[in-house]
Amino acid sequence: MTLACSDDGGAAEDSGFMSVGGTETGVTTETGDGDGDGDGDGDGDGDGDGDSGDGDSGDGDSGDGDGDSGDGDGDTGDGDTGDGDSGDGDGDSGDGDTGEGPMPCEIPEANLAPATPQVMLVLDKSGSMLTTWDHDNNNGTPNITRWNSLHNVVSFIIDNFDTKMDFGAMLFPSTQAIASYSNAACVTSNAPEVPVGPDGQAVLDGIPLAGDMSLAGGTPGEDAVAVSGAHLAGLDPDLPKVLLYISDGAANCGDAANSPNELFEDYDLKLPQTIQELWDDSEISTYVVGIDMSTQNSGNGVDGSPDGIVPWCKMDELGEKGGKPKDEAPGMSCQETNTDNQDFYSASNEIELQDALQAIIEDAISCVVLLDPVPPFPDLLEVEIDGMTIPKVDDCDSEDGWVYPNPNGPYDSVEVCGQSCEALKIAGSADVKYFCDAG
Repeated sequence: MTLACSDDGGAAEDSGFMSVGGTETGVTTETGDGDGDGDGDGDGDGDGDGDSGDGDSGDGDSGDGDGDSGDGDGDTGDGDTGDGDSGDGDGDSGDGDTGEGPMPCEIPEANLAPATPQVMLVLDKSGSMLTTWDHDNNNGTPNITRWNSLHNVVSFIIDNFDTKMDFGAMLFPSTQAIASYSNAACVTSNAPEVPVGPDGQAVLDGIPLAGDMSLAGGTPGEDAVAVSGAHLAGLDPDLPKVLLYISDGAANCGDAANSPNELFEDYDLKLPQTIQELWDDSEISTYVVGIDMSTQNSGNGVDGSPDGIVPWCKMDELGEKGGKPKDEAPGMSCQETNTDNQDFYSASNEIELQDALQAIIEDAISCVVLLDPVPPFPDLLEVEIDGMTIPKVDDCDSEDGWVYPNPNGPYDSVEVCGQSCEALKIAGSADVKYFCDAG
């Protein structure tokens, strides 16, 4: 949609704003001599002889009686109600306007919500997710499976945030995987089980039930992330894209494995590379959540999980490479990461798991506002949140205000930064005011 500017001296159509140099909405402007007698001579006596002007209200300054253009001739804007002072008689458009600044466009304002994030939930449904734990940190209640807790938390997220973002789901392995020390335990789908869309209930309908005890298989996390990333990359390029990776163990089932032992006992080094590539190449961020991750070296043994690693550190590496690290101290010193801060979200019970996912989803709510219509004069745009004008700034990473994500155009969106971003998340929308250059 393209904005038009009201530069012809008339009022902006249906805008409620008065255009610079124009007439007040609802007032008819006659094109005449300004003397009010209708004969065109400017003298006000009706005889057309051009006598010295009568100076009636609305004729501009005292006319010279000659009716020359611009000197008392009453052209549109020379003193009619709405042009400011009592006209100078020169007929120039805008010479008596009220106010200084740029004039509003024909569509002067729009109330716009942030762009809808496209969120893919990448969920571990390996056999270890049937491990039970003290989900509510209460020894007096029965333990439930990790999958039961994860299902509960996903349901909570859908119920509370479905109107603010679109969700999809990808399982690893797929429901076709079986408990076998072979490739049959590493099966993943070639497309997400639930494509990203506006119906969050579809996610709950597309994953195993909370009490499902048939979960089985390894941890082919890289395959699931690659498929999910490709799906997100094919969606609307103007919408932010988020991948949420949730697992209770280190990834295996790598493509480079040459034997069952390598398939399950070797960590899949390709996973952190894939996560970083999604961020670097496609700006698809990955948040990482670890369920009851061990901080001890896994040792060696034929147990179906990677040998000689610290699972906590492998998850911390993923969190660092995904573009959205938790970056919280204290963490743990890991050779895989650049800092000792914790970069993934950890949970040792369902309460902590829900807190982690809620914090991630709230962080993922977008502060990018798509502009519809696109401003014809980008430098004149104004942004307000809850009645407060937000300043345009140069650096969104260090300043509080707003920027154009594409500083050289197209100017089809703004990104709100700092505390103003938090205010936008609370308000749910921003008021964008469009102005047109009077020149």
